[in-house]
Amino acid sequence: YYILSKQAADEIFLERNQDLLTMLDAVSIDEKNKSQIELLASENELHKMKVEQSITWMIVMGGLVLIVVLVTILLFRQRKIRIEHKMQVREQNFRYDLELKDLESKKLKELDHLKSRFFANISHEFRTPLTLILSPAEKLLSKITDENQRNELILIHRYALKLRRLINQLLNLSKLEAGKLKI
Repeated sequence: YYILSKQAADEIFLERNQDLLTMLDAVSIDEKNKSQIELLASENELHKMKVEQSITWMIVMGGLVLIVVLVTILLFRQRKIRIEHKMQVREQNFRYDLELKDLESKKLKELDHLKSRFFANISHEFRTPLTLILSPAEKLLSKITDENQRNELILIHRYALKLRRLINQLLNLSKLEAGKLKI
């Protein structure tokens, strides 16, 4: 009996141990599975974080590229505006130069006109006294018989005629400039 009871007790003990071992194995497998599940879950989280990080990097890089493109566009636009401004300034300077040259031309024409009028007036003023000198000189030439006086009078007459020709040329020039005389 004792041996049988001992064998029965051993069998019961072995069965219990076997059940405990099975149960412990099951618990151990569950714990391994749990740890593997936790490991897979942490790997999934890590993968999600990497995906989110790569998406974040792509967004940041896209934003940087967009900023670079916008800055480049702004710089080109600014350069275009500066070039257009320089062109406008050059055009204004060109217009100013043209207006200045036109004004200078008008002033020169006006000065030339004043000069012509001045010479015409002076010519008229000289012509009248010259005529008053030539007429008596011609009358005296016909009357004087003394050779010395006659030579002096001829000299006076000759230079008075030269002066009248010069005055007539000045008058003709002023008439030509005024458009009253044809060549």
